[in-house]
Amino acid sequence: MSHLPSVPLDEPVASLVGQPIAVNGTGPDGRGTLAYVSLARSRGAVRATISDTATRVEMPGIVAVRVKGDLTLREVLLAHTGIAATSAGRLAGIRWPIGSRPFMTTTSWLVTLLAVSIVLFLRDWAAFAAALLAAVVYAGVRLLRGAASATAGLPAVALDAERRDLLPSQVRPQIAPPDVDGGQIVSASDRVRLVRGSYERLRDDIAYRIENSALFDAAFPATERLEVALLGWNPNSPSADSLADEVERSFAEAREQAEALGFDHLPETARGTARRAHTLARTALAAGTPAERVAAGRKVADLLGSLALYYLPSVDPETPG
Repeated sequence: MSHLPSVPLDEPVASLVGQPIAVNGTGPDGRGTLAYVSLARSRGAVRATISDTATRVEMPGIVAVRVKGDLTLREVLLAHTGIAATSAGRLAGIRWPIGSRPFMTTTSWLVTLLAVSIVLFLRDWAAFAAALLAAVVYAGVRLLRGAASATAGLPAVALDAERRDLLPSQVRPQIAPPDVDGGQIVSASDRVRLVRGSYERLRDDIAYRIENSALFDAAFPATERLEVALLGWNPNSPSADSLADEVERSFAEAREQAEALGFDHLPETARGTARRAHTLARTALAAGTPAERVAAGRKVADLLGSLALYYLPSVDPETPG
């Protein structure tokens, strides 16, 4: 069987915008599932629309969220649907239920129809009245049908190259498993190692750590869950895969929540100083000469030292990066 073009799960979602994606993985109930994902740019971020096709007693609804573009596809799925993705492929297209489409929303359709109505108003009263009535009726129908779709939990539908519907059972085997194309299936230990490596890189990024301090504050609930998951990791456990799932999921959720909070995690009296330290940390990294880097690094160290918050980094002025 030919496979869909592979989509890397650890690629930032900003680089996957415009691709209709099908993802195989394990759902929050521990059972295999297939999800469809559409990604679009949205006011400096990425809008992710996700449909879990699993059939459960309570059907999973369609999720539409705005996320930072540097989050990976794997992280977004974990954080917002609880799906631990294993492989992904690019579809020819996705058909979304009315009311959940990621692009032309009810509001945008209504604005378009009202604009047409205004043009007609300037020319013909009767045509204006008819167009306005049509706009109101159409918007009402879209809202009602969209609400009905959301209530019913209707999933999106994959399309083939001829725009014909595909069943999940037809799509799932078309997604190449992780060991196709010369790759290797990632072990539970490898997955945890990747999380630890990502966490350490973020911890070593002074500017990131200042701006997203909640990720490094063990008193923050999501970070506490991550720390517990890392402490509980045991590669020799018969439940190693489940433990690795928890490590991945808790890391993705902690990072997402910390980045959403940003400076707001800090005490209000510390935010102004932290913002200045963040700007200086960026300056220290970009400074052209060693003397400029050291000078900026000293200011960062002084500012952070004045805050005396245990989860903010201590800075060596000689190596502020």
